Amino acid sequence: MLKKLWGLNQVELRDRYVIKWLKKLKNNCILLDAGAGMQKYEQYCKHLEYVSQDFGKFEGGSHFRNNGMIQDWNATNCRIISDICMIPVNDETYDYVLCTEVFEHIPDPPRALAELTRVLKVGGKILITVPFSSYYHQEPYFYSTGLSSYWFEFYARENNLQICDIHANGNYYTSQAQEVVISCLTGPCMVRPLHLVLAFPYLIYLYLADKIFSFPMPRRPWGYFVTMKKS
Repeated sequence: MLKKLWGLNQVELRDRYVIKWLKKLKNNCILLDAGAGMQKYEQYCKHLEYVSQDFGKFEGGSHFRNNGMIQDWNATNCRIISDICMIPVNDETYDYVLCTEVFEHIPDPPRALAELTRVLKVGGKILITVPFSSYYHQEPYFYSTGLSSYWFEFYARENNLQICDIHANGNYYTSQAQEVVISCLTGPCMVRPLHLVLAFPYLIYLYLADKIFSFPMPRRPWGYFVTMKKS
């Protein structure tokens, strides 16, 4: 329930965006889910030929936000097990490519984008979601905290991709709210209620500043959803 609340709903908003995009794709087209992991979006691809790819080495056991352990992660049942920078298929194999929350786990993101462009048909579209700023997670396969919108603008030109949409997930206020709540939910259980009581007025301020006052602040979203088309 908490994950659906303002300031904590980055995953909810991302899932909603991705699912809406998937449902709009043309029937019977081929979709590559690159870095698919546990293939969470396969259930929304019944109208497509769904092909999953993953490097298959992460097995769980990684802490995330000091808030529990990622357990029982198994991506070895993906159809393609390979390096995302060397996918063993021909050029222009897929009508669409989906790659969600993967680029921060790739040592060479520009090379990965070039490879995803290679396997995409001309006129095909790719949706990539990335954090702008994230915690260490899925260690040791974690190489950057995230990417900016300018990264995509630059490398889209390099790969002959046309940007259709760059959508920021969240903003300065929602990012701040998430940091505050996480700080309140860590530490000894006995003091967590006190932390929440002390932080509550600031959370109210952040909510009002975001929803009513709209004060100008630096850009700091949770992440970006980027849709590009291969020219």
